Order: sequence, then C-alpha cells, then structure tokens
Amino acid sequence: MENSTFSILSVLRRTLSILNQHYGLILPLALIGSLPLEVFLPIDEGGRPSWANGFILIFASLVLAALTTGAIACAVFSILRGGPATLVEALKRGAARGGHATLASILVGLCLLGSFILLVVPGFIVFCMLAVSLQACVLEGLKPMASLKRSRELTKGHRLAIFVLLILVIIGAIVLGFLISLIGAIFLHGTENVIFAMLLDCLGTLPGVALSCTMFAVIYSDLRSIKDGSGLGAAVKVFD
Repeated sequence: MENSTFSILSVLRRTLSILNQHYGLILPLALIGSLPLEVFLPIDEGGRPSWANGFILIFASLVLAALTTGAIACAVFSILRGGPATLVEALKRGAARGGHATLASILVGLCLLGSFILLVVPGFIVFCMLAVSLQACVLEGLKPMASLKRSRELTKGHRLAIFVLLILVIIGAIVLGFLISLIGAIFLHGTENVIFAMLLDCLGTLPGVALSCTMFAVIYSDLRSIKDGSGLGAAVKVFD
C-alpha cells in the first residue's frame, strides 16, 4: 500500500516493529559498524594510535559505516516489500555498492563540515537534506553526487519531520547506550583491560547504529513512495 503522507508515528512504529521481529538480522549487521577498530591498530608510547594509523582508523570507520548502512537498507527494504531478507544477501548487496556508498558518506560529511564552518546553512538542515543519500546510493545504484541530489529531492517538504525523528533517535540511542554501558560497567567493575573497555563501548553504540540505520531506511522507503508514487514494488537497482 502506498503512502500519501509522511508520518513520524508510522516511521517509528515500523522501525521498532522491524527491530523487534528481525533483531537477529539487524543487530549482527549493526555490529559491523560498531566494531572498535582501534583494537587492531598499534599504539604509541602514550597509549594512542599514531597519526597515520589515526587516518586509517577514520577511513576504515567510514567504510564499515557505509557497509552497515547499505546492508541494513537492503535488509529493511526487502522486509518492507514482503520479501526474504538474509544476513548474507544483505551484506552481499551492501558490499556491492560499498565503494560508492563510502564516497557518498565522505561527501555528506564534507557538506556538514562546510555548513558548520561557513555557517551558511545550519548543519542540522544540511543533514536533513542529505539524510537518505546512502540509501539512495545503495538501493538505486546512483553515483555519489547523484545520491546527494536524490536525497535533497526526496526530503524536500519533509525535513522538519526528519529533524524530529533525528532528535528522537539520538535520545533513544543515548538512553539505550547508557543503560548497556552501565550494566557492562557493573559486571566489569575493577577490570582495567583496555580491550574489555573497547568492547563495552562497542556494545554501547550498537543500539544506536541499529536504530538509526533501520529508521532512515524506513524514512527512505516512505519518501520514495510519496515522491515517486511508486510504492514498495518499484524496481530497485540493487535487487535487479
């Protein structure tokens, strides 16, 4: 059934429903984007990664974040269409567009950075404009710049609602992350192992990654249905 209006409550309801019914699929995918990569990097005498390794860490984080976002977008879109969704297929489809999605992610980051530095357009407005760039890149097979343009088209007229959803997902991620970190800290009390601490951070960020990636995939689906009038049965490049 096609949506004619964009509903905050509908997005939240279906996001939570997907997470509840498919947590065995979404959480492992979200774990990829939550990995504490600094565990694998050599550190200097001060206990920190070197500058070179710091850049490697940032780039690797962007790649994993793009892969996670793309894979969850594929899984969620398949679920919403009533089709089968598996971990392997989601990863395969997300990885197939991983390079383009990473470049799109970098472009979005540069746009956000520029908006904060130049103060031409507030950063939150730019984020809401480009909120579904990666989903468009992966699901429609678009190039990075075209993905940003597509996101601007899809979000036009709905950016205030997207901003409200962004605030809600940030609050939800903070609360869930805090609770998990608190529980972990209780069990690891007195332990000074750095790896355990990093794994605890990973578990703390996991709910936020799962929640945000799932929600923005649902947002993309609704916006595409409204703007294109095509519904969930429309052709999607990555499923061809």
